[in-house]
Amino acid sequence: MKQAADAIDKLISHMGKILRYVAPGFASLFVIAAAIPKTRPWLSSGSPSVVVLGMLLGPTIYAVHTGALIRCLWNPIILRLREVDTWKGTRKKVYELGLQRWLRRASEEREVSSIQGEMDEWGAMLNFLYCLSYTMIFIPCGAKLIQCRIVDAVVSPTWIIILLMGLALLGAALISECRIIRMEIRLGDKYPDGKMTKQ
Repeated sequence: MKQAADAIDKLISHMGKILRYVAPGFASLFVIAAAIPKTRPWLSSGSPSVVVLGMLLGPTIYAVHTGALIRCLWNPIILRLREVDTWKGTRKKVYELGLQRWLRRASEEREVSSIQGEMDEWGAMLNFLYCLSYTMIFIPCGAKLIQCRIVDAVVSPTWIIILLMGLALLGAALISECRIIRMEIRLGDKYPDGKMTKQ
């Protein structure tokens, strides 16, 4: 029984990594299977190539999200929160928030690092939500575009439902992003440079 509890604890401790790097790839395979019926036999075969594809897609989607897409979304969010007045100011604010986040992670003060750990878990869930929404938006749209070009390419009628659900998930992610940015601004004020402010 203790071994099972230890295994569950280890799994939970790695949940953030799983949500960031693994889950988006396999979620995208499910979306492909739902949107393009002809891919279902191969994707449900459980062949090693399917597993490898899922393992490679996850980090790729996450890298595109963190390297490019999220940065396009942060600027308007920070402007909307009225933290800065100019686009140039948003870049500086994003840099400051990132720096403060890393300083809290490296903090030797238990309260600071513990709070940042909770923020990182929230961030992992948020990143998964973003990555899932991208696959639910781009895959059905791409499949429909291919169907317009290739007559025998069959797209499931549920593609529009998948697309709408992806847009709803993206909206939920953006709302959560506003909340997390507000919280990070407060944490930066409360724990400047990853340290507790002297009372």
